[in-house]
Amino acid sequence: MLNKLALNVGYHNEHHDFPSIPWNRLPEIKRTAPEAYDSLASHKSWTRLLFRFLFDRDLTLFSRMVRGERGGVRLDDAVKPDLEAIEAASPASP
Repeated sequence: MLNKLALNVGYHNEHHDFPSIPWNRLPEIKRTAPEAYDSLASHKSWTRLLFRFLFDRDLTLFSRMVRGERGGVRLDDAVKPDLEAIEAASPASP
């Protein structure tokens, strides 16, 4: 629920992989290609992440995780057929 209030900011990887997909369609990307996204490291609790950021001296504003093989799946191949359907269902931009 909190994710929807924050305009699906929890689907950050999906957004960066497909920036033209509207925020309300990002959960469909994850459901469409679980083999590409379920194996990625992620945070399940925003509260736990906030406390980790505040108290873990190794975590700073400059910390970042770089994905290597993305779970061994090329996202273009895994998502492209269903991505076209999602884009077709999205309302046109004004």
